[in-house]
Amino acid sequence: MAIDPDTAVQLAKIFMPYAMQKTDELQCGGKLVHYTTADVAIKIIRSQTIWLRNARAMHDFSEVQHGFTELKSCLGADDSLLFKRLCAALDGCAAGAGQETIRVFDHWWKETQFATYIACFSRHDDAEDQYGRLSMWRAFSQDTAGVAFVLRPPPPNAAAPARAILSPVGYFNQQDLKGQVEAVIAQIEANLDFLRRFEKPIIVGYAHRMLLMAVVSMKHQAFKEEQEWRVIHLPNLDQSPHLFSETEVVSGIPQIVWKLPLKNNPEIGITNLTIPELLDRIIIGPTSYPASIWEALVRELNLIGVQDAHQKVYSSGIPLR
Repeated sequence: MAIDPDTAVQLAKIFMPYAMQKTDELQCGGKLVHYTTADVAIKIIRSQTIWLRNARAMHDFSEVQHGFTELKSCLGADDSLLFKRLCAALDGCAAGAGQETIRVFDHWWKETQFATYIACFSRHDDAEDQYGRLSMWRAFSQDTAGVAFVLRPPPPNAAAPARAILSPVGYFNQQDLKGQVEAVIAQIEANLDFLRRFEKPIIVGYAHRMLLMAVVSMKHQAFKEEQEWRVIHLPNLDQSPHLFSETEVVSGIPQIVWKLPLKNNPEIGITNLTIPELLDRIIIGPTSYPASIWEALVRELNLIGVQDAHQKVYSSGIPLR
């Protein structure tokens, strides 16, 4: 059964209400910022790609495991009340959908926990346009120059045909997470007539995706200040017609990197995803060489057709410490 875009959005609002709410808020006036080094910034512009790195090779790997541990603790054993309520709600859509969802999740988690590829962004407020966020500069300006790409958010699901999912990170404690699961159960129960129109594989597919995205998009509450969003690719689960993988050396570590081309591909439904369309500004972080970096960034932006590039690159002027 083919799912049209409007129906897909309706299903996502039922199974992933938190992510859809945050996406709506972002579309109403937010921006996303990608903090990186000046060296990587030049590579991003020249190649017009964003790199998605394996969580095992990033600081975020512990958070992927953190999400799994938190979800398991929240749902508890098979005889827990919350687990039973979730399964009963799914069974109300299609007989046996509850246990089938858990079976599929357990199977694919073994495949995806070591093959989760992400690119990290932060929610950016207008008040940060001049300086960026100091805590992020401290993370990306250690012995190098940091650069921040401030981007207008792409249309919802702009990269979904490429099997790259933009997802907000949830900073949930156990009580928060329980509330999120209860909200999903309530949405399912309130939309049973609609959901019963779909065959069981579709219900299981959306429910499985809900659990999986919850796991790979959850971090400890102590990191809430980051306001992180992630572009996520799960190559063992999703074959991509747009992304490609290459071996790169990052900070001296050889690793496989999946690359998302920042190029439109109307044949598979990808539009509004180029650097000239997305770029709001570039902020140069604390550095001894802001003028040199400014000149290099402006030149590279001009070469890929960014209009008024010289007006889109700013030096934060933050003193180097």
